[in-house]
Amino acid sequence: MNSVARQQGLSLVGWLLALALLAFVFSIGLKVVPHYMDFWSLKKVMDNAGANKDERLDGPGDFIAHVQRGLTVNGISGLDLHQVLVVEEQGGVINAHLNYEKREHLAGNIDLVLVFKHDTSVTSQ
Repeated sequence: MNSVARQQGLSLVGWLLALALLAFVFSIGLKVVPHYMDFWSLKKVMDNAGANKDERLDGPGDFIAHVQRGLTVNGISGLDLHQVLVVEEQGGVINAHLNYEKREHLAGNIDLVLVFKHDTSVTSQ
């Protein structure tokens, strides 16, 4: 039979390790979640580019201007669209390819690299 002392649950060291692990996961979440929210906003702006009938997209320049306005409205900074967004027009269809990385420092010489990619196609009007 096991003694009652062995059945009492986590020890003080166990609780401290569990709290340290929870704090580590929470700190990573605080660093990663804002980048994903920016990406999801940018992705939504790109996908909704042709949805507004009042706005004409006559070519790649208009598409880039639409995405730039979306960045401004959503408060996304730190992205140079000319480096991360490639826009081509082929046969009346605008193809946009988004590809960029974000780095977050964790500790010491450890960095977290987030890679974001998205492709979309919009019919030019």
